[in-house]
Amino acid sequence: MRRVRALIGLTILVTLGACRDPQPVRVVLVTLDTLRYDSLVPAEGEGAESAMPRLLERSRAGVRFERFYAATSITQPSHASMLTALHPWEHGVVSN
Repeated sequence: MRRVRALIGLTILVTLGACRDPQPVRVVLVTLDTLRYDSLVPAEGEGAESAMPRLLERSRAGVRFERFYAATSITQPSHASMLTALHPWEHGVVSN
């Protein structure tokens, strides 16, 4: 019985130790409402510049999601869904 308890305890300790990440993950969520793609990423060609070069540089250095589906077309319920992982009818925010 002692061996079983020791084995279970050791398994739990090893599992918990493996789950710890030595460096915390930092997440920056940038949301922009009513933004045209070409104002951030300029069209190819001579003299084309981004209206927001620093944001473009940051987006290229990090993880960028190419496909994103909104829970609704209204801003406030969409933000509530992003931050809670719930649908609008679940978190209750249904309008601005």
